[in-house]
Amino acid sequence: MTRDELIASLLHEAYNEADRHYCKFSADADAQLRELITAGVDRMSVAERHNGSRVAEAQHNIRILCEDICKRTRRDSHVIVENRTFSSARLSICPLWPFC
Repeated sequence: MTRDELIASLLHEAYNEADRHYCKFSADADAQLRELITAGVDRMSVAERHNGSRVAEAQHNIRILCEDICKRTRRDSHVIVENRTFSSARLSICPLWPFC
């Protein structure tokens, strides 16, 4: 999988997971999500990007992160993921390969 294809795939996974939990990303949180995914893909070697099990692991891990973000958002009685919620979830879930 190319770098750009993997980024698009992980974004798709993230948005689907957010939809599944009835939450949406604010513009700032969406920018953070894109940055996180891009940095994660850039941490992967070319071999890892072409390894189906490593790609599946990255997809699984972005779903874990998004599920946690949405749970935090819903706990605060919101449906829009704000910047601070994204940041706190991101820090609490590390180390989560390849995102941190």
